[in-house]
Amino acid sequence: MIPIDVIQVLIQIGIADDLNDLTTLQRLEAIAGFDAINRTSWQEWDEITRPLQTDDLVALTKGLTLTEKHHRWIGGSVAAAIWTFRELRRREPTLADELADWILPRTSNPWVPFGSQNHGARSVEEYRNAQQQRNERIHAGIANLKVSEDQAITERELRSEQRKRSSRDRESEIRIRLIAELAQLTIEQQLRRIAADTTYTLGFYPTCIADAATESVLQSLDEETRIELLRKLKGKKRGPWNCFKRRLLLTFPLYPWDRSGWFHPE
Repeated sequence: MIPIDVIQVLIQIGIADDLNDLTTLQRLEAIAGFDAINRTSWQEWDEITRPLQTDDLVALTKGLTLTEKHHRWIGGSVAAAIWTFRELRRREPTLADELADWILPRTSNPWVPFGSQNHGARSVEEYRNAQQQRNERIHAGIANLKVSEDQAITERELRSEQRKRSSRDRESEIRIRLIAELAQLTIEQQLRRIAADTTYTLGFYPTCIADAATESVLQSLDEETRIELLRKLKGKKRGPWNCFKRRLLLTFPLYPWDRSGWFHPE
């Protein structure tokens, strides 16, 4: 539960917008121990933000941005400012762009405010240009998605180590904690986390994720994430992950690679 008095303090920090102000510094210190709210689920933040006036919502998002950076709170791709900013985008996209221009030069979290990598951009214009350049690089390279022999050897060794670790930790507290953390994320965030994981194989993750990843969910992911998921699925898969792979391949209808290789053992 997010304490209402903490929300009010964050709003006041955002209204002041001055880390050199003595009162603001006192307020920051007063909420230093509440870092858990920066990893609270989006459902709770939606409950908080839905009834807020727009001015208070803007101030709250600013306060969260300043507080996360000041206290070095851990939030990553589930940081609170992402959820409060999302609510503002629903209401007033133009105002949200203005707020993003304020946030980007101040945040130290590469996922704030959009919930996807901000590429170190310092403005909305820079962010959109960086996204466009990334997409152009992806389109330029995706038709030639074949690795060199050395890269293939490295990838095979990496997958071998991942399989060993997955087998070793499958019945451990590590996996129990992982499943608990995943339960706090949306299916899109779960898939982004899997795509970025270099430690474990897909088999380490609950198959309910594969079942929940409908084609519309997969289409909502950026291409970079879908390509990383596709790499993890190379080779023969069975059951839910094989069905997942087939749905994932359908999100790349225009790319002229030979898809048969993605369905057979390496």
